[in-house]
Amino acid sequence: MTAQLLSSELANLIQEAKRKNTELRNAAEQSLNDLKALPITSEAQLAADLNRRPNFVRPFLLACGTRNAKYAGNAIVCLQRLVVSNGLPKETLKEVLEAFRECSSLGLDIQLKILQALPSLLQNYAGSLTGELLVATLQVCCLLHGSKTAVVSNTAAATLQQLVVAVLDNVAAEDSRSGDLATIAGVQTGNGDIAVRTAALDAYRLLNDLCLLTEGRKAEFLQTAPLPQNFGLELLESILTNDVETVLSHPEQIHVLRVRLVPFIIKLLSERLTFATTVRAMRLLHLIFKRMLTALAPECEMALSLFNHMLDPEAAVIWKRALCLEIWRSIHSEPALVRSLYSLYDEQDGKRDILQDHMSGLVRLAVEKPTVIGISQQSTVPAFTSESEDNSGEQAAMQAGGVAGIIGAPVGVTEHNAHGISVRWSTIRVSCLDQLDKSDAPNLPATYIYGLTLTCINSFSEGLARFLLPLNISNEAKWQRKQRVTPDVEKEKDSPPPDADSRVAQISRANISRHQSSRGPRLPVNPLDLDRHPLYSQICTSAHIVDSCWPALLATCSTFLNAALDSDFYHSLVRSFQKFTQVAGILCLSTPRDAFLTTLGKHAVPSAFGAAHAIGSPMIDGRSLAGRMSEKSSGEDLASPMPGALSERGRQSMDLSIATLNTRNLLCLRALLNLGIALGPTLESAWSIILETLMQADLIITISNQHQAGYNPKSTGQDPAEDPSIQGNLAAEINAVYTAASRMFESTRDLSDEAFMDALQSLCGLIRHAQNPTPELSENSAGDNHATRAVSHPHRRMFSSTGPSTGGNVATVANSFVLDKLGEMVRQNIDRLQRNEKAEAGWNIITETLIDVLSSSNMGNDIRMKAAQILNSLIIAISTSPTPASPTEQLDEVEQVKMILGQLRLCVTGSNVTNYSSDLDALTALQTEVLKCVKMIRTDLPGVPSETIQLLAFFVALAYEGHPEVSNRRRPTYVALSKTAMDVLGNFIVTHSGNHSIYASGAVNQALSAYAVPIKLKYRWSLEGKGPQTWRKATDSAGSVLERCIPVIRKIHSDQFDVSVFWEKVVQLVDGIVDANCDLCPTSSDIFDDQDFDAQAFIKIRDMITPAIGSANIHDRVRRKYAESLFNKSIIHAPHPDDLPRPGQEPLENLRSTHIGRVQRLPASPRAKLSYTLLDELFNLVAVTSSSPERVKLAQAAAPYLILRAGISLKAYILDQPLRGRRPQPLTQRRELLYLLKKLAELDSEPRAIPDAPGVVSAHKKHLHRLYPLVTRALGVASRDEGVLAAVQRVLEVVGEGFGL
Repeated sequence: MTAQLLSSELANLIQEAKRKNTELRNAAEQSLNDLKALPITSEAQLAADLNRRPNFVRPFLLACGTRNAKYAGNAIVCLQRLVVSNGLPKETLKEVLEAFRECSSLGLDIQLKILQALPSLLQNYAGSLTGELLVATLQVCCLLHGSKTAVVSNTAAATLQQLVVAVLDNVAAEDSRSGDLATIAGVQTGNGDIAVRTAALDAYRLLNDLCLLTEGRKAEFLQTAPLPQNFGLELLESILTNDVETVLSHPEQIHVLRVRLVPFIIKLLSERLTFATTVRAMRLLHLIFKRMLTALAPECEMALSLFNHMLDPEAAVIWKRALCLEIWRSIHSEPALVRSLYSLYDEQDGKRDILQDHMSGLVRLAVEKPTVIGISQQSTVPAFTSESEDNSGEQAAMQAGGVAGIIGAPVGVTEHNAHGISVRWSTIRVSCLDQLDKSDAPNLPATYIYGLTLTCINSFSEGLARFLLPLNISNEAKWQRKQRVTPDVEKEKDSPPPDADSRVAQISRANISRHQSSRGPRLPVNPLDLDRHPLYSQICTSAHIVDSCWPALLATCSTFLNAALDSDFYHSLVRSFQKFTQVAGILCLSTPRDAFLTTLGKHAVPSAFGAAHAIGSPMIDGRSLAGRMSEKSSGEDLASPMPGALSERGRQSMDLSIATLNTRNLLCLRALLNLGIALGPTLESAWSIILETLMQADLIITISNQHQAGYNPKSTGQDPAEDPSIQGNLAAEINAVYTAASRMFESTRDLSDEAFMDALQSLCGLIRHAQNPTPELSENSAGDNHATRAVSHPHRRMFSSTGPSTGGNVATVANSFVLDKLGEMVRQNIDRLQRNEKAEAGWNIITETLIDVLSSSNMGNDIRMKAAQILNSLIIAISTSPTPASPTEQLDEVEQVKMILGQLRLCVTGSNVTNYSSDLDALTALQTEVLKCVKMIRTDLPGVPSETIQLLAFFVALAYEGHPEVSNRRRPTYVALSKTAMDVLGNFIVTHSGNHSIYASGAVNQALSAYAVPIKLKYRWSLEGKGPQTWRKATDSAGSVLERCIPVIRKIHSDQFDVSVFWEKVVQLVDGIVDANCDLCPTSSDIFDDQDFDAQAFIKIRDMITPAIGSANIHDRVRRKYAESLFNKSIIHAPHPDDLPRPGQEPLENLRSTHIGRVQRLPASPRAKLSYTLLDELFNLVAVTSSSPERVKLAQAAAPYLILRAGISLKAYILDQPLRGRRPQPLTQRRELLYLLKKLAELDSEPRAIPDAPGVVSAHKKHLHRLYPLVTRALGVASRDEGVLAAVQRVLEVVGEGFGL
């Protein structure tokens, strides 16, 4: 084939050059004759013969030198065939490369043939193409890459990639026979000179030049122009993709990456470059992270920190953040890489916490746009279009709202609202990292980065589980007996672990035999105890990862657990959540384990679950979960389930309201139960989290079944509960939960005695807590409190014996569940009870619990019968006669009440309003029940009245003040509660007004402060239901309270407590009553009617406080504050700011100061009538009356403010009126001035109210002495106003009499 081609092309050359180029023709004829003279037996033999004849290629070189397309075309074809067949003499390589270079600008076919020849040239002549020849080869390819013809340029790009990779391949080949080759040069690196061989030197120079050319700088080895940046990055990526092992084995090449490539990439990513450039730069970093993390640790630290920074929305655009997350997703998919990353950085002092910062970044990202991912109170299904069928079943199940036995509230998404995360719109076909053909950034879905975040979380948890879970279930002796071969950590092949779900099956198979005497307890291995394991350092690193990253992971997962996720995403999230919890558990890291268990438990029951509000679920054969599980073991006759937990009487006494239960709650519950199986031996007190959650789920199912029996849908349409697909879906989930719960209790047989005791104590603790629970009455109860409740066992709500409990029926269901489970545990562990000491086996706990139930008067007959059955069965099985004591806990009744009040407060603050309802005009059912409970509280116990007043005061102010304990989701207004609580609080205080403890404890003070809140918000509070207005209601109630409390507090001795605080609260009330911002007055209000109301309220309270507030037991500051309030609200026209005292100044300090007058008309206060009333009160307080010590103190407090009040009006007249010229003083200001002058002249002030002054004879006109300078100045201004002039003259006459003139 080669001979024929060469003969044909030589003949063509001879023909073409016959007359035009004699030298070329002669050379071609000679080569043709030489070819014909060769014996051709094979291609290899022909190539070998031609390889020894340098002159054979002479006509081809001459043809290329002519730069004639016809000649060169034939010559290039022949040269390319000689190169491919290895028939080109090595000594002609330089000339051939020169010929290629000269022809690189000729026709398309010639250029493509040259490109076809170059890879074979480098492959077949690798030993010869070094140094300058290699430069020449690459230069030819670079020249062709610069062609304007797209085909040539693209082909040259691909060829150049092949050549670059081939250069690195030659290094690998050279390394394999390094013993036969000597070094030829030294390369300078940061660690000194490194001796290299020929191929390694070429590769080093090539790699260095590619970095330089990509940066746009001049090459040091290659003689070519700078490469396009994107192409240069692609060439570098091809090196790291194909020859990373070679690069890693050569320090000089690592040095190039360290000093040139990585800093350059980081610089690129810090700039605003195009999508195409950024993708290529990130792909390079991605390869470095995955393959060269250890070799380039410091550089990777900078790059990873930059990636973490770019996750913030302010740091990068959306597509760049998506690129970062795609790389993190790839990192998380390699658990060994994650461990290496953590050990290199987070575990080292002085290094950045790369992995922890990354997890923290995911937390911030998750909460960045809550509306986009559909954050709500619980997980929902994303919106879907009518064409979608992927999640229609789950969507229907979760949206069948308001139907008994199915689901509650609708999820709130429609096909027009595409919020949420779904595989349909939150993923893309080709990842951004792989879109190398795009010059512009793709249009990414808004939720794409959230889908990537979820994938990172899932891979992170799965990676930890794959590595650690097999170690937990393995026997240390097993790997000790095996041949010890330390695996390559970087190439670790993770096998799927036997997770909690698979371990359920293992335990189930192990429990086929009901007797456990032949096997010992299950003792899982803590991987941290395997200190001789070859991967022990990796185990410790994994434990550190869990311990340091769990808060961020929990926060991120908690956000997504309340987001709108499709089935795929939600199942993956729960699975990864379960895996991480299991990992924390096997490492005995109790804090993260319990936190994750608690969160899972929170999502396993609906957030709207409350003990008095039944939660709908499908009825499975009319039986509860506990009942079905007990039926399975009914043959043992240890306990039989009650046929109906709720009696007819119970149903009548309970106001049922259906809330939500869906398949996702059941999925979380099943995961929680599986964790109970997997982690049972080490759960300790965390058993309570699982058992209480299971109890709540059983309550939901049982109560809703009872409710469903009497439910009649109001809708005339088809009942969604009748949809067999929905029923079947939820029924299957409940069956799965039932199976997991049964297996969990079966697995207690395999627990050690200590672990069994932990489980038993947690279960029995539920019966004590559930004896008298107040139902968590809630329109949407505070589900967030479940987590804390499950872990810390706070006190349950307790009622006094004086009132009935509405939660007794729920307690019956709860107690029935606990007894059923207790019977199940006894049945499963009967051998343990027979074999071990009674105390060790939990005998005491079981018997004490059962006897406690039997002796409790709070338990119903059916519950006590169930406990008796279990106890009798236990006694028969054990064949012993236990003699347990009957403990009777003597609870402190005061503490009980305090606990009740605290729980009632949590009920109210944790509640939410339901759809289509409002608590603006009427109390919610919860609020009604809470107030009923408050009224039933025993108040004959010390301290209880004060506690009750404080709770009611809290309810009064709740609507107007933000409290951190109040849920922000669908928060009630609390307006109706506030109004009702005002009356309840007032009546309560009136009833207990003679109890001095309510004053000493500060409870009454707190009540007055609560009343003051809506009063001070007059006209500023917009949420007003039906009348009366909140501030009016508070004013009336406060007046009634003061009417009864003031006479009592006047009789209390001052040494008992500081009464000044009480009076400060009274003054605050008065200040709120007389104050009003009329600019904010709604149009529906009558300002003048409101003014009359406030005036009457003030007069009523004034008559109560005036005789008392002057007492020596009350601090002077209270009286001053009262006088100051009267002064401020008595002002009719706004004074000049300089006339008023500044903070810290005495009232009269600026009395004689002056300022520039004002000519603008000052509007009178809309509440001027009330202002005149308050002004009169100032005069009354200063006026001489009985001269009792109390009245003197009041007069002393009011005198400075009365003088100041008169002074600012006089100063306004003195400074403003001359500027008006002949214009009269505004009517309202003139009226005010005349009224003041008249009252000043008539006033006989208390002699001791104002200090004596030299020359003043009269004891009752000292106030005029203080105002004399202003009055005399007013006389000079009033010459044109006869009325004012006469009034001023009259005042001067009185002053003269006071001076004895």
